Amino acid sequence: PRPSNRARARGAAMKKAEVKIGGQYVAMVSKKIATIQIVRVSPYGGWDATNQTTGRSIYFRSARRLYMLPHWHTV
Repeated sequence: PRPSNRARARGAAMKKAEVKIGGQYVAMVSKKIATIQIVRVSPYGGWDATNQTTGRSIYFRSARRLYMLPHWHTV
């Protein structure tokens, strides 16, 4: 089967060891693709992050929800 446009746009999912504090990634937030920045490791597991578009806080439990920024993306 062919990958969906969403999967093609996001690329390969991240792994826990690849996630860095302060790093910027792409993630699905409220059914929209958003640029997020990891702020800190959460005491409950996962990471606390900030949506760069809205400035709102987000909690990510799994690295599978995060994707690398495309090489052409400017921050």
